[in-house]
Amino acid sequence: MPAPASVVCVLIFRKAARRLAALCLNIPELAAAISTRIILGAVYFLVLTPTALFFRLLHGGAFNTKPGPAATYFEEKKHLFAPADFEEPW
Repeated sequence: MPAPASVVCVLIFRKAARRLAALCLNIPELAAAISTRIILGAVYFLVLTPTALFFRLLHGGAFNTKPGPAATYFEEKKHLFAPADFEEPW
């Protein structure tokens, strides 16, 4: 259909054209939302989960959970803070 004829059709059938445009714009948004969740879920379960399990097998976890002589896991730091410690905290 030539361009002038499509403009005339849009002017005549304005309500139908708006609905068609809304449908054409909402379908890609829905597809993007679904595909993004699928891709991120696949990355999480296929990459991050096996990596974390492998790390935990090798290192035994990220926390210091080895039993010590005390009944607590709290480690007391015996450090006297000086003004130089607060100048560059990172």
